[in-house]
Amino acid sequence: MANIARYYKTDIFAARDQFLAGCNAIGLPVSTYAGRGTGTQADDQPIYADVALAGSPDADGLIVLSSAVGGASGFFASSVMVAFLREKLYQELPRNVACLLIHAINPKGPIWPSNRLMRDNHPLPPASDWTKQLLVETDARYIEDRNARENGVVLNRSSLESLPLSAMAMPAWDEGVLGDIESKFLRDRQQITVIDFEVVDDLIDGEVKLGYAERVVPAGMGDLSDCFEGLVEHSLFDMMPSVGLVDQAGRQANILSVKANVQQDLQINACWPDISTIVRNIIQRMPAS
Repeated sequence: MANIARYYKTDIFAARDQFLAGCNAIGLPVSTYAGRGTGTQADDQPIYADVALAGSPDADGLIVLSSAVGGASGFFASSVMVAFLREKLYQELPRNVACLLIHAINPKGPIWPSNRLMRDNHPLPPASDWTKQLLVETDARYIEDRNARENGVVLNRSSLESLPLSAMAMPAWDEGVLGDIESKFLRDRQQITVIDFEVVDDLIDGEVKLGYAERVVPAGMGDLSDCFEGLVEHSLFDMMPSVGLVDQAGRQANILSVKANVQQDLQINACWPDISTIVRNIIQRMPAS
């Protein structure tokens, strides 16, 4: 088993240097976006989102590796991306599939604005099974949110219940950065699958849990849950932190959330077989052009 633990850094600058070195080693160009960090190790220094594309720039299919929830999850995602490069998983990409690596770490806050903000401008596709109760709950939430806006209230209890604590902090990168990434890398793709990484503490050391959010997707991909041998648990779409990226342009995509207990670096080694299998399964499942 590969020693992936050596890629796990808990220093934002060391993690970035390692990712950039991995891209440079195989000649991947990097687009860089300066951000506003919350609780950085050196508040007088900017933080950066570094975005690199592995594979054909004209590929119809796109796999996105990212972590938008912030905090420890950013370091987890960083180690996975470096492993993707150093362990040469990119060599398994077919000509019609590329992989976008969004390397961004914000120690105490999210990297993107909440998908609730994105949803105001780009409504999500309606669910296929609108029940009467769901409609009643949706109407009630809309009225509450509208009243809150009219009264100048920024936050309300119902809007906070489904959000992680990190989402309450200021995001490091704004909608303009999301829009630029979408324009440069997501536009004109026929199929997008986002894999979002998150650190949790309610699993056994080194255990991996895969969540899948159902959403309307183009024909050819379908439900991904049948290619993970029972690892998948359906999740609420609103809980997927990276959804703000695809919602920036109202895009349709498969959204996967990979959760793992990696509070210590050596737990990355235990997680890597499952994580690499997930990535390989997605690569193989992407439809042929």
